[in-house]
Amino acid sequence: QTCALPIYEIAPDLTLTIGARGFIANVNTDGFIGVPRSALLAGCTVPLLAPDACGNLDRHVHESGETHRLNLNWQLDKDRMVYATYSTGFRPGGPNNQPTVRPYGADTLDNFEVGFKTSWFDRLRFNGAVYFEQWNGLQYRLVSPGNNGQIGTYNAGQAHVFGAESDAQWLVTQHLTLSASAAYNDARLSRDLCNLDSTLNPLTACAPGPAMAAPKGTRLPSQPPFKFTGTARYELPVGRWQGYIQAGLQYQSGTRSYLSIVEDQLLGDTPAFATVDFSLGARYRTSSVEVFVQNAFDTRGQLSRNTFCAIKICSNSSRIYPIRPQFFGVR
Repeated sequence: QTCALPIYEIAPDLTLTIGARGFIANVNTDGFIGVPRSALLAGCTVPLLAPDACGNLDRHVHESGETHRLNLNWQLDKDRMVYATYSTGFRPGGPNNQPTVRPYGADTLDNFEVGFKTSWFDRLRFNGAVYFEQWNGLQYRLVSPGNNGQIGTYNAGQAHVFGAESDAQWLVTQHLTLSASAAYNDARLSRDLCNLDSTLNPLTACAPGPAMAAPKGTRLPSQPPFKFTGTARYELPVGRWQGYIQAGLQYQSGTRSYLSIVEDQLLGDTPAFATVDFSLGARYRTSSVEVFVQNAFDTRGQLSRNTFCAIKICSNSSRIYPIRPQFFGVR
C-alpha cells in the first residue's frame, strides 16, 4: 500500500513532499530439487510417481516493512530549480532450493541525492545530480561446485555507491541541436565478503586468504563505472517535408564480471566499447520515412560473461553476451 501526503509549501518557492509505502512479502517453495541420482539416494522411485512424491523442499519466508521518500524542492526562478531527496527501497528475500542453504533476506537501499534542473537563454537545457547510496544485505547469486548447476542466492553484507549523472541539450542554431548525457558510478563492497562453508552457507567472519571471497572495496559486477551518449541532429526543410540527418555515439567502460576475486579472474572482465548510429529521414504531417544504421562499424561490445555451471569448473567454456551487431533498414 502507498500513502502520499500532500505537498507542504514551506515558502512560495520551497516545497516539501513526503511519501511512504508499506509491504508484506510471503514466498513459499515446496517440492523436489535435484537429479535422478539425488532422488535415488533419498529412497525415492525414479521417475517420480507424482510431483510431490519426493519432497525435499518446504520453505516459507515472511517479511514486512516500509519505505519512504522525502523531497525538498527549491524553485529559484521559472527556469532553474534545485532539489534534495532522501529515499529508501527494498527487494524481498526468499528461500533457496538447496536443502542445506538458509533463506536469504531482503536487501534495502538508502539513497541521498541532490540535483538541479535548469534552462538558459531558451537554447540550453542542463540538468545534473550527485548521489550516495548505502546498499544493505546486498543480494547476489552464485553456482557452487558439486551442486548440478543449482543457483543459490545470498546476502553479501553491505555496499555503497557514489554517483553523478548529467544531461544537456543545446540548440546551437535554428537547425542544429546537440545533446549528451553521462553517468558515473563508483559501486563497491563496504564490508568483506566471505566464502561458503561446507553447508553452502556464508561464513560469518573471514580473514584474507581462502576464506575470503572478496575484500572490502571490491567493485560490484555488471555496472560500468562510466557511460556516455551524444547526439547531433541537423534539420532543414525539403519541399513540404521536414528533413533531418542525425548521428549518435554511445560509450561505456568495462565491467567486472563477478563479485568473488577467484571467479572474476577466471571469467575475465568485459572491455570498454563504443558504437555509432546514423539516420536520415523526413516527416510531413502524419507521415515519415527514415533510413538508419545502428552500430554502424559492427562493434562487438560485451555486456556480460557467465557460465552454465560453477565458474571454477566451466570457466573454459564461458559465454559472452554481445550487443546487437550492425543493423540497418528503412522505416
